[in-house]
Amino acid sequence: MTRESHAGRGDVRVLVVDDEPLARAGLRAILREERDLSVVGESACGADAIAAIGELSPDLVFLDIALPDVDGFDVIQRLPADKRPAIVFVTAHSDHALRAFEARALDYVTKPIRRERVREAVARARERIRLERLDGQPTPASAAVTGGPLALKIDGRVH
Repeated sequence: MTRESHAGRGDVRVLVVDDEPLARAGLRAILREERDLSVVGESACGADAIAAIGELSPDLVFLDIALPDVDGFDVIQRLPADKRPAIVFVTAHSDHALRAFEARALDYVTKPIRRERVREAVARARERIRLERLDGQPTPASAAVTGGPLALKIDGRVH
């Protein structure tokens, strides 16, 4: 696991998990363009990602599916449900999309990574994180996808 030195720069804490150094560097470069994001760390394998999520408490994780030790789905499964950050899968395999959303991923970005797609995923994450912070409770990422609970703000409180 690698920690970033500019961890306090933004409001949204991000962890990048990918076994390919060039993929991590490319994603990190795109994310650094966003003023309110702080890339707080990187991991190259699933075990390190699990440890980093517990230690760094990121709000958002860009997570590759194909990792050398455990896959991205195993990473999510090993996290306590109430401690899971927003997850954006980043993978070269488009055939895992349905499973990703069943695992409550916020978004799914395919490689090669396009700047605009990452920005769309970040916008979704910002909105989810904003709602969580308003209410102080995790908002299920799957709500909009599965027809689950809808978050409504009434009299300054999210219901």
